[in-house]
Amino acid sequence: MRWMSVDLVDPNGPTDWWKALVRHFAVPGDALEIRCWKEQPEIVVRAARYGEHEEDGYEVSVQGTVSREFLAELLAEEPVYEDAYYKQTKYFTINIERPDCLFSSSHYGTQLYVQGSAEELDFLAKILAPYGDKFSVGTGEGR
Repeated sequence: MRWMSVDLVDPNGPTDWWKALVRHFAVPGDALEIRCWKEQPEIVVRAARYGEHEEDGYEVSVQGTVSREFLAELLAEEPVYEDAYYKQTKYFTINIERPDCLFSSSHYGTQLYVQGSAEELDFLAKILAPYGDKFSVGTGEGR
């Protein structure tokens, strides 16, 4: 299986790329994990609507399935600059998995990891292409 990792290195410019990826990679019924920092209780409460949650030392992991409500929430969010992060989403990490594809959005949507078919990675590359040097991209096989 192939993979691509993406880091947002220049947040200036259009922000519709993240929502386009969510629309493509998040399908109702897919396995979902949301990871939040414990010290953000309002975000933890919001995430807990989408599954069962458990805490470890610093984070809360919410595990469930992607729902239409979850997708609507993500697609309604507007990017913000807050706490030294250019946030595409309020959730620190979102992992969405189906048998043939893994989509991971971390650091509030500024780091992505996709593992899947050549077609899935081609789609990702096509969405990012108009933004040129705003991203650092790595690719490979395995994992």
